[in-house]
Amino acid sequence: MTEKKSVTVTIYKNEYTLKGEAESQQIIDLAKYVDTRMTEMGRKSSAPADKIAILVAMNIADELHRLEKSTEENIKLIENLEKNLEEMKNAADVTIKNAAAQNEAADKVRILLSEEKEQTQALREQKEKSDKLTEDLKEQVKNLTSELEKIKAGFDSTQSATLELQNALDAHKKKTEAAEAEMKTFKSQCQTLEANLADAKEELEKAVRFPTPAQLTENDIIISEEKLIGLIKKIEVVLE
Repeated sequence: MTEKKSVTVTIYKNEYTLKGEAESQQIIDLAKYVDTRMTEMGRKSSAPADKIAILVAMNIADELHRLEKSTEENIKLIENLEKNLEEMKNAADVTIKNAAAQNEAADKVRILLSEEKEQTQALREQKEKSDKLTEDLKEQVKNLTSELEKIKAGFDSTQSATLELQNALDAHKKKTEAAEAEMKTFKSQCQTLEANLADAKEELEKAVRFPTPAQLTENDIIISEEKLIGLIKKIEVVLE
């Protein structure tokens, strides 16, 4: 059991010996507080010390009651605060979990964005290659078009030359046909000439076989000269 301590204090000009388990200084401070309150009350009232003590005690009791009530309210407020803190803590835990989930989702999104960026870069490179290939194809088409134009010009020239050649062939064909006709006519003429030449040869042979002068009469000589002259004319015609 704790030993009680005796302390002599002065309250409202009266000395009192007090005993308690509290520290001496604490008892002195309490006595000084009561003395201050009773002194203040004594200035306001002319009542005797016992009544002033009762009034001060009532005021202190009222203050204590108010303090207890305030303490209860503070306790309730603290409890509410603790409850709110707990709810806030739970909410914070949920928020942290949500934040973790969001961070995880954000990481996934970042990964997806990174992959999409890589895909975009790959598509961009592929597009650049495609554009270059398109430009190369355009250049090739341009060159092919130029070559086709040259070929077309050559074809047109060839076609023109072919047409001229065809016209020349047609003209040559006509000339050939005319030459064949002339050749046919010439052949016919040659055949006629051959026949005439044969007749002239036969007549020449007959003419060469002259009878002896003794056998000739004047009429025979005249006829032979006429035949000879006709034969000479036929030979000249053949030679022409």
